[in-house]
Amino acid sequence: MDLHSLTASTLQVYGKLLWPLKLFVTPAVEQTSAFLDLPIDILCSICDELPLSAKIILSHTCKAMWYMLRSKCSFQLKAIGREDRSNTLTELGNLLPDNYHCINCNMLHPVEPDNIPNLTNWYRRRHLCRAQYQTYNYVHPQHSYAVLFHHVQLALKYSRMKEKHQNYRRNILQNFEIRPVGSPIIKTFAAKPKVVNARFILLTTYILYAGPLRDAAKTDNDKYIMFCPHHHFGIGTGPGNSFAAMLQKTVINAATMQDQHTELFSCDRCPTDYSVVVEDDEAVLNAWHDLGNGFSVEDPSWQSHLYSDQNGLSKGLQFNYEHGSISKMYNSCYS
Repeated sequence: MDLHSLTASTLQVYGKLLWPLKLFVTPAVEQTSAFLDLPIDILCSICDELPLSAKIILSHTCKAMWYMLRSKCSFQLKAIGREDRSNTLTELGNLLPDNYHCINCNMLHPVEPDNIPNLTNWYRRRHLCRAQYQTYNYVHPQHSYAVLFHHVQLALKYSRMKEKHQNYRRNILQNFEIRPVGSPIIKTFAAKPKVVNARFILLTTYILYAGPLRDAAKTDNDKYIMFCPHHHFGIGTGPGNSFAAMLQKTVINAATMQDQHTELFSCDRCPTDYSVVVEDDEAVLNAWHDLGNGFSVEDPSWQSHLYSDQNGLSKGLQFNYEHGSISKMYNSCYS
């Protein structure tokens, strides 16, 4: 039985899914189906093979399933650990059309159409989640732009569903551009996310003034460009600056050339491709980030982009992927 074809849209999830874990729903109406005509022991055997999230979805397709499965679901929800509960909520968030899993408070929330990566109107939004945001649980390439896991999850989910919340999907994936105030280096920052091959790919672009790079202050973090947890574009000799030094050398050398000069790079600890193009007095730095498929917050493609005690300038697991493939995948889709 295809769980994605079940009438999950009839679900109304209004309660909180947190310890003690509770799921308040409205039982579905009575339905007739050949599936329900199977002997009860066979039905139970089939349902026992399903993951918990699938049981919850199935229990709300009709009253017969509700009465057969609700006690099993309730018992399992109380018995599993926090990590398993979080995984169950993520699975439900991928199936329910009108809800998402907030990893910040580990609850299901109704979708908020104004909750998008563009943060320029952040303080005017209505926020359902009252939990304080954890440091570094999002991809934050610029002060006014941040991608959270549920942005990835919802953009991919609504790309699959086609007919649900398409305006919201477009808002999550809308292009963003800003001219940072007070930076002697950054002329323009832009973000252009796409869903390509069922993956969330984020292109970030910095247009820089090439000349002032040589005179940039060494201690002002606002003048640094953080590409990923493992590399940044600053001045110095500390961890992560070997990459930065190569980029700066490219920029400085290209300043003496008449033609356009391009260098390509990739990170070996997160799925990110880079390019730097220098022409005249401008340097264009592109970074293509593969943020994963949105099915699990534990996806290495997502986790590798987040700062943590185990993931930073001088640490992090080796990430195996074909270098240059992310930019190619992004450029293969024109939607």
